[in-house]
Amino acid sequence: MLVQRRTGSLRLVRQNDHGLLTGRLAQEWVGFGAPAPLAFPDVLAIALHDLAWAEADREPVFDPATGGVRSFRDWTDPEREPMQSAGLDLVERLSPRAALIGSLHYARFLDPEEYPAYARREGERRARARVELDLAEDDAIVERTRGLLVHLDLVSLLLCLGGPGALQAPDWLGPRIEATAPTPYSLAWRSEREVACDPFPFRAEFEVACPYREIAAPLASAEDLRAAWRAAVPRFLSVRITRG
Repeated sequence: MLVQRRTGSLRLVRQNDHGLLTGRLAQEWVGFGAPAPLAFPDVLAIALHDLAWAEADREPVFDPATGGVRSFRDWTDPEREPMQSAGLDLVERLSPRAALIGSLHYARFLDPEEYPAYARREGERRARARVELDLAEDDAIVERTRGLLVHLDLVSLLLCLGGPGALQAPDWLGPRIEATAPTPYSLAWRSEREVACDPFPFRAEFEVACPYREIAAPLASAEDLRAAWRAAVPRFLSVRITRG
């Protein structure tokens, strides 16, 4: 669950919804210079990269230490390992290419020395996909898509966690967005509903939308959180991406 902290409330975004938002950004991305839009299979791979979280995010998990909601960053590696494996199994049934790119993305989060069985299974998954798709180990398009997933994943997090009204976006987010950009460009909030990019890496100005629920905080118990979540009316975060 993505948790945006606001004055007196929490705005909650399911991880897979954030993943679909990342895919929407990928659909419009052309980069800089000669336009190079992604093919549909690579957009799909980016959109499905957090499908593994769908079951875990059915309802938020109470954090008794803060009276708030457990964020995706609060999950431990032992909890992530089986969830990531099961999620990639599902993605592989839908698209071996998406599973390959998702597996490469998730490989950044678990140390192969601490999780050798996971590393072995994912190595086998990636090998299966490369054989089925006739891809080399260093396929340039796969590498470009993997790198763009890392970057647009962070941009999507910024849209979900930052902006006017948020108490504070994570301090690690801005530097990582800059570090992963294929070419340097700026992202600036003009309002709660507009982010300007300069130079502009998308095919045209466009709008993105992502569902969320907002609940009052702090909360006294898991039961209070469950009741607040179920009573909250789903809304849509809508942001227009414009030229700076």
